[in-house]
Amino acid sequence: MRNFLLKNKSSFYHSSAVLIKALSGPVTFVLLAENLTETEQGLFFAFISLGALQILFEAGISTSLVQHLSSEKELFGRSDKYYGFLKIGFLWCSISALGLLCLAMVVSNYIFADFSPEDWWGSFFAYVLAVGVNLLFSFVYIVAEGEGDIEFVYRTRFLGALTSIFMLWFSLFSGFQLYTLALSQFGLLLPLVLNKKAWLFFVSCRGYGKVAVAPAFGEIIGFQSRLAVVWITGYLYWHSPVLIIFKFVDPVYAGKFGLTFSLMNAVSQVGQGWVMTQRVLMGKLVTSGDEEGAHKLFNLRALVSTGLVFLSLSALGFLKYTFTDFLFFSRTLDELSFICMALYFLILTHLANLATYSRCFKQEPLFGLFIVMNISVPFVLYYYGVSGDVHVGLAVAGAMHLFFILFAQLKMNRFLNYYWAGYNKV
Repeated sequence: MRNFLLKNKSSFYHSSAVLIKALSGPVTFVLLAENLTETEQGLFFAFISLGALQILFEAGISTSLVQHLSSEKELFGRSDKYYGFLKIGFLWCSISALGLLCLAMVVSNYIFADFSPEDWWGSFFAYVLAVGVNLLFSFVYIVAEGEGDIEFVYRTRFLGALTSIFMLWFSLFSGFQLYTLALSQFGLLLPLVLNKKAWLFFVSCRGYGKVAVAPAFGEIIGFQSRLAVVWITGYLYWHSPVLIIFKFVDPVYAGKFGLTFSLMNAVSQVGQGWVMTQRVLMGKLVTSGDEEGAHKLFNLRALVSTGLVFLSLSALGFLKYTFTDFLFFSRTLDELSFICMALYFLILTHLANLATYSRCFKQEPLFGLFIVMNISVPFVLYYYGVSGDVHVGLAVAGAMHLFFILFAQLKMNRFLNYYWAGYNKV
C-alpha cells in the first residue's frame, strides 16, 4: 500500500485538490445562498465564464510545451531547442496575461450592459487581474512538469486549492460579496509565489535572451495550431452557455446552470486527474516505442477515472432526488436537467482522457470531432434556451454525447493502429 501511494502521489495531490473543491462545495454554496441574491449568483458564475477567456490565450500551450520539453530532454538533454521551448512559454504566458485583461474588460461591458457599473465593475476588474497573474505564473508549472517534477506541480496546486477555498469562505462570510472571486484567485496563487523554486524559474529566464525561438516554434506549430483551435472552440462548449443564458434568458437560471455545471465539472476533474498526472510518463513510453506499456498504463488509469466519476455522479443524483430543497440543491437545476448533465459529464470524462492520451503522441487525431462538439452543443443549448426549453436542450446534448464517445473511441483505435504500425516499420 505504501509503495502504491508513493508511486501515485501526484495523482493523489491532483485528486485531493479537486476533491477539496468538490467537497467544499456544499459549504460554499450555502455561503453563496446566504450572502448573495439569486441575481448576484448569476453575476458570480458569469464572472467565472468571462475569466475563462484565459483559455483563448493559453490555447493549449501548456499541453504542447510539456510534451515537447519532456521528449526533448529525454532524447537530447537541455539543448538549445529545449531552452527555446522555455522562452516560448515565458513570452506566451506574459503576453496572454495582458491580452486577457484587455479582452475581458471589453466583453464585460457588453454582457453586463443592463447593470449599473457600481454593481460589478470593481469586483470584476479585481477578479480578472487575479486570473491574469495566475496565467502568468502558469509558466512555472509548464517548466516544472516538463522537467518531470510532477510532484511539485500537483503538490503546489493542492496547497493552492486549500488556500483558495479558505479565502473564498472567509471573504463570503465577511461580506466581500463578488470580490470573493478575486480573493479566491489570489489565494490559489499564494503557495506558488511563496515557494523559492517558482522565482528561480523566472530568474533563469535571463539566460533565454540569446536563444532563438524559431527552431522550437517551428517544431510545435503544427501540433499547437490544432490544439489552439480545439481550446478556443472549447471555450464555446465550456463557458458560453452561462453567458448566453445570463444575457438572453435569465440571470437567475444562469446561476443555477453555473452551479450545477461547476459541481459536476469538479467531479469530472477528479477522475481526469488519474490520467492527466501520467501524461509525461505516457509521453516517454510513446517516445521510447513501448506500445504495450503506454497502452496498459492508459487503460488502467482511464478505468479508475471513469469508475470514480460514475460512482460520484450517481451519489450526487441520489442526493439531489432525496434532498431537493436541502442546502444548495434548491439552487441547482431540476431533476431531469440534473440527470442529463450528469450523463454528458460522465461521457466527457472519457473523451477528455482519450484526448490526453492522444496528445502524448504530439498529435490531435480527435481534432475534427472536438470542433463539431464544441460548436454544436452550445448552439443546441442556445436554441432551446432562447425558446425557454433549456432542459430539452440538455437532453438533446446528452444524446449527442453518446454519438461523440462512440466516434471518438473508433477514431482513437484507428489512430493507434496506424501510429504503431508506422513506428514499427522505422
